[in-house]
Amino acid sequence: MPRHEEVPLPQGFWTQLTANDVTEILLQNVGRWPVAVTASVGEVSPAADAAGVIYPLKAGDRVESLDKLAPGISGANRVWAISRKGHGRVMVSHA
Repeated sequence: MPRHEEVPLPQGFWTQLTANDVTEILLQNVGRWPVAVTASVGEVSPAADAAGVIYPLKAGDRVESLDKLAPGISGANRVWAISRKGHGRVMVSHA
């Protein structure tokens, strides 16, 4: 199922940004706090202290391959974000 919308991030919890398995994604931090973004295989949430790529306010990226977002996670097909300092928001678009 395609997704093109802002996704709210409750503080301190990994939130799935993808609505289905994906190979590429466009995302931008549109909230007030930095967010960490990572990938997973399937719908299993990353551990609370999992590492992620930090996106400061207004930062964004077109990830053409999830291997580039998380090269250490073989077969990654879902994308997650967390805001550790306050409630966040991420604009997400994927097929």
